[in-house]
Amino acid sequence: MTRHVVPAVVRRPSHEIAARLGVQPADWLKGFLLLATYPASAALPAEDRSFALGEPQQSGHGVVDVPFTWSRPATAELFTEFAGKFVAIVLLMLQLTSSGGTFPMQTVPRFFQLINPWLPMTYVVSGLRQAISGGIAVRGALFTGTAGGRLLAIDLPTGIVGWDGTVANPKGATELERIADVTSLPLVDQQQACAVAYQGRLACFDITRGTLNWSRDVSSLYGLAADAKYIYVTDDKGAVQALDRSNGASVWKQDLLAARRIGGPQIFGDFVGVVDAEGYLHLMSPANGAYVGRMATDGSAATSQPVAMRPT
Repeated sequence: MTRHVVPAVVRRPSHEIAARLGVQPADWLKGFLLLATYPASAALPAEDRSFALGEPQQSGHGVVDVPFTWSRPATAELFTEFAGKFVAIVLLMLQLTSSGGTFPMQTVPRFFQLINPWLPMTYVVSGLRQAISGGIAVRGALFTGTAGGRLLAIDLPTGIVGWDGTVANPKGATELERIADVTSLPLVDQQQACAVAYQGRLACFDITRGTLNWSRDVSSLYGLAADAKYIYVTDDKGAVQALDRSNGASVWKQDLLAARRIGGPQIFGDFVGVVDAEGYLHLMSPANGAYVGRMATDGSAATSQPVAMRPT
């Protein structure tokens, strides 16, 4: 029988390892000072922050300019020496776990939730999420839903948030149960703006003041549709519901298609339609939700809420 001898692990002091690698104590200090001073520099105006970090002064260009203004000089400095590379890797790992891009922030440990607002990648992920979820532009404002169950009205010329409405508040015993995000486009007309949140509710707000007009407990990922009288929504159980547009009262509920994995509703002529996982378009009566019929498309599942196109 062959015996393998495992060599003993020799423990060496950190200063001896650093000396073998050619790393000076000043290099470690320089890297950690850059990491420690970032939160303070992020609070400065763009031109002052650039000067403080050794970059020629330049004018800022809004929120998007904040993380990149810091990252250009800081990254160049961090990657100069071995110690700087180590700090950069630590910073990268912290951002991957605390930016909310890999896991919902409600599911990560408390430490990562606390450092979330202080790291640049948080705002990059937030911006990408908003770009993906999109918004509706009406009366000179952009209406967009957010993670955490908020509906924002943003003034288009200035970018100032006019009002911030609460669509849903996180609730539940576990972190997963407390996820309440607006994942679809809001529904906006000349009087009110409405949005629906997953594990939350459907809420409509006054378009000018942002005050809550009415709300209804509905959980949905799929988006809203409306005609002159009703708002239509597909809930997370696969049932299509119609609510009175003025007060949110329930008009009808159709759960015949619950097992078909249907998506968000859309108005198709005189009918309410939804597309299932096999690509069939199902039509219902807007008056009472009665099932009218179906028609095949290309056989593939819809990847988003259908869009009604005007005839050309």
